[in-house]
Amino acid sequence: MTALHLSTIFPRSASSLQSYIAKLSKVYSGHGHTFIFALSANFEAPSDLSKSVESLTNFIGDGGQSVGCLSSPFNGVNSTRRLSCSFGVFESPAATTFRSVIPGKAEVQVGRWFSFRKKEEEGVSTITEGDYEEGVDWENVWDRSTQAASLPEDLQKVDSNTINSLIYFTDTAPEGLCNTLQLLPSATKLGLIGTPTPFITGRPVTLFHNGKIHGSGAVGVALSLGKAARVDYLGMKTLSEPMTITRYSPLMTPWCKVAQDCSCEGNLVNTINNANPTKLLLSDIRKAGLEGSGIEQYSLGVVLPGEKIGRTYRITAGDPSRGSLSVDSQRAPNSGTLVQFLHRPESATIELPQSLFSPTTPTLGFLSVSDSPSQGEFQDHDDDIILSDTFLAASDKGVVLSPASNNVKSREDPWVCSLPGGLATLDMAPGVHR
Repeated sequence: MTALHLSTIFPRSASSLQSYIAKLSKVYSGHGHTFIFALSANFEAPSDLSKSVESLTNFIGDGGQSVGCLSSPFNGVNSTRRLSCSFGVFESPAATTFRSVIPGKAEVQVGRWFSFRKKEEEGVSTITEGDYEEGVDWENVWDRSTQAASLPEDLQKVDSNTINSLIYFTDTAPEGLCNTLQLLPSATKLGLIGTPTPFITGRPVTLFHNGKIHGSGAVGVALSLGKAARVDYLGMKTLSEPMTITRYSPLMTPWCKVAQDCSCEGNLVNTINNANPTKLLLSDIRKAGLEGSGIEQYSLGVVLPGEKIGRTYRITAGDPSRGSLSVDSQRAPNSGTLVQFLHRPESATIELPQSLFSPTTPTLGFLSVSDSPSQGEFQDHDDDIILSDTFLAASDKGVVLSPASNNVKSREDPWVCSLPGGLATLDMAPGVHR
């Protein structure tokens, strides 16, 4: 299987985009191919958005399959324009589209475990001391609402041995689908969270599947190509030396009576280097002369061999008195994890790597961006900007990644990168990629 076409256009105008869509459709329509697209939702005229959506949903013609979404503009990214549209065309025998309605989780609440503990103190909780002693895994309890017994119906018809990657567009609660796709451990899963569109289309998000429009759930495509994804953090700087998340059991509360990892609770990090994490962060901020910058500019990065940063966790709040840091994840890193504080100025622009402009192999990438555009980052040229052999889409809600792994011990949970500048890419070269 090969990717017949990948490209991303930053058009000089809506009419220029229409011309580009028509040009590609003339080549690929009517051959039964599979088409994926991501269209930025920031059109000045609603009529131009409607025309573009109509052209894209009819792009592949009779006998073909298609999935797509309305995505974010490339806020804060240099060398781009305001509008964007990404195109991917694949041979259908080895590409299967799917639709998922598996529900996800509600938004993360800062310190939600502590609020649960408060209810227990007030006598509201039905959890007993015996439950603690029996070693209830509370993270699994919370995960039950996002576990599904089977894959989406369209994927059940596909031989799992032929799937190397799953590309999907989702609403802002992707946990249910993410957990279910773990039933396909040898496939790399890469998801883009759709931009909110309630004031544009009247839907929370806007997803497209074979001519139908959806405002929730997810749509995607299973492919027989795609190597393991890589993640880069554009414009990110390290703020500290590598540190270790350590164990700590304050007062030995019932939560810690079963040798649970009390260095972290839910989305809270309680101890780093046997010290107060918030005070460590504040100290590093002062050393770097960054006092006065917002907490949203800082994150916690997991350090991999070679001091490369793996997954990241955006820091959303800190408590100097108690020490806990809250991160934008359902689950914080475990004790023993090597981490670093990272900083990215809110006003910093994102420089796309040259490899996306002239890739050596076809590439599909999802980029996490800010939800507020910076001033002056968009280019003003007379010509369209086109990335050939590159499908690149942006999200101000984040990118979801779950690397392939046939080894149960090394298998990673899915995670969402919502840090602006986080770029996940997938090599779409033909061949066997396991």
